Amino acid sequence: MKALRYSNVAWESIMANKMRSLLTMLGLIIGVASVLTTVGIGRGAALGVTKEIEGQGINTLVITPKTENVGDSSTLTAGDAAALADPRIHPEIHAVAPTNSTFMRVANGNQAIESQVTGATATYADIKNLKVERGRFFNAVEESSQQRVVVLSSLAAHDLFKNADPLGQSIRINNEPFTVVG
Repeated sequence: MKALRYSNVAWESIMANKMRSLLTMLGLIIGVASVLTTVGIGRGAALGVTKEIEGQGINTLVITPKTENVGDSSTLTAGDAAALADPRIHPEIHAVAPTNSTFMRVANGNQAIESQVTGATATYADIKNLKVERGRFFNAVEESSQQRVVVLSSLAAHDLFKNADPLGQSIRINNEPFTVVG
């Protein structure tokens, strides 16, 4: 009986203060919707980060040298990379891809851009799970013979070649010629 009485008192209070009741309900609805949206965005972001990490490979390790100042040269050498890749020393390591990145001027005739240029080995594409849209990634023969070949990002290819086919074309990176293979 008390429950019925409490319900009647609550209903009368709601009807006596319609605007206050409407604003209270609106506040609750907005609050619940905000919490649900925030939780959804958080879960989506977490899923995105997880997929990005999985795309790098669950058994990928990046070693970065410690430098005292910005612009200092790397303390890692090609010998360090060779030692890491030696299966007699580290049988658990399947591939090593030393890299070096910096911003450089990249040009095709009159078209020039400042772009991040990454020097890498032929194993880099496999380790980073890179997919080439057109053409191919450079191979071990081109690497060992130090052929000047380059794989462009789709954005760099568009900026330098507009709608022309970049494959087989020559570009200049810091005024040095390179042939586009991918």
